[in-house]
Amino acid sequence: MRRTFCTMDGFCLLYLLVILLVRSGDVETNPGPDRIVSEEEFMELSKLIAPSYYKGVGVNLNIPNAELDQIIVQHLQNTSDALMTVFTRWRDKQPPGTDIRALLAEGLTRSDLGSLSGKLLAGSLVPKRKAWIPFTMAERLKTEEMTEPSSDDTLSTRYRYVKHKSMMTE
Repeated sequence: MRRTFCTMDGFCLLYLLVILLVRSGDVETNPGPDRIVSEEEFMELSKLIAPSYYKGVGVNLNIPNAELDQIIVQHLQNTSDALMTVFTRWRDKQPPGTDIRALLAEGLTRSDLGSLSGKLLAGSLVPKRKAWIPFTMAERLKTEEMTEPSSDDTLSTRYRYVKHKSMMTE
């Protein structure tokens, strides 16, 4: 009986601590995925931005000119790689809870890249991936019935096809 009481007491204490953290404002209840910018989006942006916009984007993200020069030299004048470094350094300097997406979009707009800013805010820079849905056994067998194995298929695929056909004739 005593053990149950200690467990409940510990749970209540933990619950009270969580409430205090949330009430103090140090913890957000749900920051939401739309406020962050993924590595894929940073990479896509760095590919889409023309080299002539490198300095403007960096300056509008409050990266000092000397640091921008150092980054571009480190990346052997490859602006895509340099922009990727600029984006990640800029992101790492932002305080927790900052709406990274909105701030980056604002910097792009100030750099005369409004169309990219709109795509970033809309979340349409990187195409959404379709979720992988596993086949049921019936769908897998139906698919194997419809397609003949090609000559470049692996031995295991041919074996499954032959095994499946032989099962049907039995």
